[in-house]
Parts: sequence; structure tokens; C-alpha cells
Amino acid sequence: MNKINKLKSSKKKVPPMKPHDVVIAGCGMAGALAGLTALKKNLTVCIVEKNKREYIGKKICGELMTQKSRDWLKNEFNLSITSYPLKGLEICSSSGHKVHVPIPLCTIDRWKVGQTMLQKVLTEGAEVTCKTVKGPLGEPVKGVKTKDTTIHSTVTIDCSGVASVLRRTFTPGEPAFLGVAYKENLILKEPVTTDYALLMFDKNVIPAGYVWCFPKSEYEVNVGAGGLVRGKAFLKKILEKAVKTLGITVKRREFPGFGVVPLGRPLPSLVYPGLLVCGDAASQVNPLTGEGIAPALKAGYLAGKVAAEAVANDDISVEGMWKYNCDFAREYGATHASLFVARNFLVSLSGEELTYFLRSIVTGDDLSQLLQEGTAHKGMKKVVAFLKNWRRPRLLYRMYAVLILMNEIKRLYTYYPETPEGFSVWQQNLDYYLKKGRY
Repeated sequence: MNKINKLKSSKKKVPPMKPHDVVIAGCGMAGALAGLTALKKNLTVCIVEKNKREYIGKKICGELMTQKSRDWLKNEFNLSITSYPLKGLEICSSSGHKVHVPIPLCTIDRWKVGQTMLQKVLTEGAEVTCKTVKGPLGEPVKGVKTKDTTIHSTVTIDCSGVASVLRRTFTPGEPAFLGVAYKENLILKEPVTTDYALLMFDKNVIPAGYVWCFPKSEYEVNVGAGGLVRGKAFLKKILEKAVKTLGITVKRREFPGFGVVPLGRPLPSLVYPGLLVCGDAASQVNPLTGEGIAPALKAGYLAGKVAAEAVANDDISVEGMWKYNCDFAREYGATHASLFVARNFLVSLSGEELTYFLRSIVTGDDLSQLLQEGTAHKGMKKVVAFLKNWRRPRLLYRMYAVLILMNEIKRLYTYYPETPEGFSVWQQNLDYYLKKGRY
């Protein structure tokens, strides 16, 4: 045996760690909330995180969340988060025409929030081990495998981000519909002139994506660009052009970086034998705004509750944990599926078409209803009125078809199956509608 083989053979495996009620892959927003929820139910929890503890929370994102979710964290978990309040969302075209959407939002320091949540789960009694998860342990899943050990559990939760290292063992042939994002934090020479989070759509500027600018303080903004693009250099050029268009005077740039973002349709099912899936691993991101913090928090909370029930009932079957599917479908699933169609429509518009859409068709209240409910009944009535007057018939017929389709998807989700029986037929219907919504 040569020297290299001797070294390999002398490596010792670390003994399996003690079993836990719940093992969670990933300590992001979803993973931390799943852990805290399970701990409140007096379960033993182990969170396996690939990053060192001091890096938990460092993520390329817009750092945007709803004030409602921020307040919910305080009330439900006594988690106080420092944030910068915003009046709502501003959606605009590259020509500068804009519509204000009155949904109270705020920006946060993603790293500081991640560290706050980490300390909370440790204080409440969770075990946090910094190892890279390599895959699930058995089927039904009874824990996770790392490079040098195994960690056993009754219920396992995949919060591993876009890598979704556990879920993908059950869906190996599923295509990964991922985009690339580039962001920077800009320290400004002049104070911010808006108290809205800005999103700019224009397929001539960025195909199948958007540019964002989210104020973090009077003299700081989080700016970025993301979408289905080829080449990181292209994204940086787009963002630089957008910064000039917005008239931002930059003093210095901080925390630049690229990240991978889920752009695909929401998963129709989040439950597998012994396994629940949350956050980016489940594509639980608002398809229109890219905001993933609020849905990840709620998904972690719902998964933690269902995990506690599964442990109490000694039932980790798909049937036994199906309630998580139903709960998330009601909270976010229907809206996200509808907004997936809306996003595809918006990114298909030229700058001139988008300007007309924002100027003449929709109001802030229409978009507020769209973002919160996944429907826009007032907008549909307005489109019908414009069609009767024969204005922009081609564009308006497309929009009318989109609104009809979104309502059909919302209606379909009201019949989300209460048990796995009937899910196959339901999913076929959903696939049919979502394929119709591609542009």
C-alpha cells in the first residue's frame, strides 16, 4: 500500500451524533424559524449549517421584508429586528413611469438578523453544528449524512437553500430554474429621495429579470439586478446603467457579490417521506418582487409545527405530514403561483408596453391586491373597458388572458387536496395552467 492509500485508510469516521427529534439542514431564515418553533414544542433540535457561525446570515439578497413579518417575529418569538421602514413598493419602467404600491415594507441588515436568530436558537437549546450536508439518511428520511458522520432524527427539514441537497434526491430529473443576481450596498453623497422600494422591469434592459433599489437608511441603498442572464459582467453593466438612470450619487460601494436565486414555479408539494422542505430549497420566493424572507419565515414556522405533530403521533409518512402542504398553500402557495404567471407577463413587455401598462391600466391599489392576493379584479374590469374602446387590443387581450389565468390558478388552490389522494390530478391541472402562462 503506498503512502497516499495509507493516509486514506487511516482516516477515522466520526461516530454518529446522538439522535434528535428534528434535524434541519441550513440555518437561514427558514431553518432558524423551524428550529425555534420545534423548540417551543419541547423537541430536541439539531441544525446542520455549512458555514461557520460568524458567517451565518451573510447572503446576497435585497434585504427587503414586510413590516407585518417583522412585527410577527417580535410578537411570536420575541425577536427584535432593527429595520428601516418604507411606505411600499414602486414599480417602474426604464422610461421612468412608476406606480406606487402601498404595502408597508422595511429593509434589514441580513447578516445581523441571521446572527440574532442564531443566538436565539442556541439560547433556546438547539445544537448547531457546522458541517456540510451531503444527503439524506435513508428513506423515509431519518436524518442527514455529512462528510464524516451521520445525524439521526425523527423528522428532517431541508432548508439548505437553492442547493436543496435533500429534496433533490427525491426529484433528480427536475430542472433547476435558477437565475443570477448581482448586488451592492451604495453609500451615497446625497440623501435618498424616496421612501419606497423600487423595482424596474424592462426586457430591453434585463431579459427575464429586474433591477432593484431598496433604501436602507437616509444615505444607503441596496441595489441589484437579477434574472435569466448569461455572464456576470452583463449584470454588473446593467446595474451600473440603472444607477446612473436613477441619478444616484455614489460615495463608496460596499458588500458587492453574486448570488443564485430561484426563479421557477413554486413547488406543488413540499412533503416527502420523513422530510419537509422550506425556503429557497422549495422555491418559496415571491416571483414578482423576489422577496423570500417573509415566506421563508412562515414556511419554517409551519414546518416546525407539523414536525412536532409528526413526532407526537410517531408518523413521518407523507400522509402524516401533509398538513404542511395545505397550510403553506393557503398562506403563500396560491398567491405565488398566480404571481409566477404575472411575472412572466411583465418581463415579456417592452419598455414602451410596460409604460403604457403602468400609466393607463393599473393603479397602486390594483398592484397591492395583486401582490397580496394574486388577483386583480379592478384591473380586469379596466382592461375590458379599454378593449371595448379598441385601445391597444393585442396587448390588452394578452393581459386579459393573464388575469383570467391567474384567477383560475387561485381557484384551483382553493381545492388543494387535503390528503395525498387526488394530488396527482390536481398537479396535472396546475401544470396545464402554468404552461399557458409562459411568455
